[in-house]
Amino acid sequence: MPPYLPFVEALGGYIRTAPLEQLRTQADSIAPILATILPELPLRLGELAPSYPLPPEQTRLLLDDLHWADTATLDLLCYVAQHQAVSRLCILGAYRSDELASRPALERSILSLTRNRQLMTLALRPLGEADVVELTTRLLGVPPDHLLSQRLWKESEGNPFLLEEVVRAWLESGVLTVTPSRASISSSPEARQYRQPHSPSLRSPASRGA
Repeated sequence: MPPYLPFVEALGGYIRTAPLEQLRTQADSIAPILATILPELPLRLGELAPSYPLPPEQTRLLLDDLHWADTATLDLLCYVAQHQAVSRLCILGAYRSDELASRPALERSILSLTRNRQLMTLALRPLGEADVVELTTRLLGVPPDHLLSQRLWKESEGNPFLLEEVVRAWLESGVLTVTPSRASISSSPEARQYRQPHSPSLRSPASRGA
């Protein structure tokens, strides 16, 4: 019996009742991988492309945005962590560190897992300017010039998710000029004054626990 069975059972119940199009959107391209542990998925979505088998020694449970998790979900997470000591299961969760004070259930779960020596916490620092250049180059296929890299670094404050959103928005609005050799800010005055509106919640640092 896999140590993550409670999550599989909970997700199986959701898959059986979720609206089909919503389920298809949420599963997206990883549906074949999810189907290796969620047999209900192909029953709802139909035949899926073949996927590689998931070896037991590589089993991972990834949980994002734990600051939004309710008490029942966090209790289930602690239960799974406490009962999988002999299993080859890596649980990786992410949350915004500045949300911790206002999320007592999450704070309590972290303290419990830490006290039982079942948690390793990794603080994710903002990207440096060189990292912003590297990520922007991957997104655009060409390196940004110095002015663009500085603007993106300041605008995103080193948040990789926000950086991707800013690059996408600037591309769509014509702020960026991309040539075969480099990317730069458009020469128009409107483009040089453009600032991407963003939510302050996207700027908060994240922590990950495993």
